[in-house]
Amino acid sequence: MFMKITRKIFFLFLCLLYCGCSNTSLVPKESKKHFLWKVSDSDSYVWILGSIHMADSSFYPLDPVITNAFKESESLVLEIDLSDDSIKNESVSLSMDLGVLPTGQLLQDILPDTTFSQLDSLVRSWGLSIDLFNNFKPWMVAMQISAIAIERTGFSSEWGIESFLMDQAVLLGKGIISLESPATQINAIANSDSLGVFYLEETLKEITQIKNLLFQIAIAWQEGNAPKLRSLLNPEDKTRNKNEKEMEAILNKKIYTDRNKGMVNQIEQFLRNNKKYFIAVGVAHLIDDDNVIHSLEKNGFKVESY
Repeated sequence: MFMKITRKIFFLFLCLLYCGCSNTSLVPKESKKHFLWKVSDSDSYVWILGSIHMADSSFYPLDPVITNAFKESESLVLEIDLSDDSIKNESVSLSMDLGVLPTGQLLQDILPDTTFSQLDSLVRSWGLSIDLFNNFKPWMVAMQISAIAIERTGFSSEWGIESFLMDQAVLLGKGIISLESPATQINAIANSDSLGVFYLEETLKEITQIKNLLFQIAIAWQEGNAPKLRSLLNPEDKTRNKNEKEMEAILNKKIYTDRNKGMVNQIEQFLRNNKKYFIAVGVAHLIDDDNVIHSLEKNGFKVESY
């Protein structure tokens, strides 16, 4: 994670944001715009980076303004520290607990015939069997096919910003801290059957456009072009009916607004600790409505963009 195009696919709780491009750089490396902020109180500050969870080699090396901020920090803060096996195991266990259908129930029993047929056609085109998904709840299937679709474009979590930063943190002996718990992330998307069906149907629509969309997001991120990235994440859709708009609003609140509040509370605590933290979270949490950066600024903290 995740609905407007990409806001569903955007939320992958084990790799929450994605982006990528060809093996050549899309913008000049001397670009000075970045999704990086310095947030300060009277006697301390933290760095906050809007990250890309799935990328490719063309994103590296990162600009020195990012790497220097990281190097001067004492600890790395991620949405979830998946370098910690206990946290990784908890995430997998909770996903299975909340994402598997009750015994005797199948996905095809829940989905409308047309939706199940679309899903079947998609996975068959990937050389997969629908049986691989038939025991999972709709929201879980949406996450699974999103991850597969992204990987098929050539983008990988192994090249994601978080993976790079985790490796560097281990190399430099920095601590790694989780900003959220696995339960917070997974409960944000583990929803009722009706909401899950809507989520899956929207994901099926978006997957048809994913390669071009990721390419455009990659350019916007590398350029530091917040208006462009925001428009890609929130395209206007005048075809939605009232029920779809209501479901979309519920999902956005669970996936972004509610979690943003928790992130702000944690970041404020970090500032009170008077230690230097480098915080990397999915960029949507920093540029969308009710975003983390604006909330911190409203709460009286000094915010500088880099």
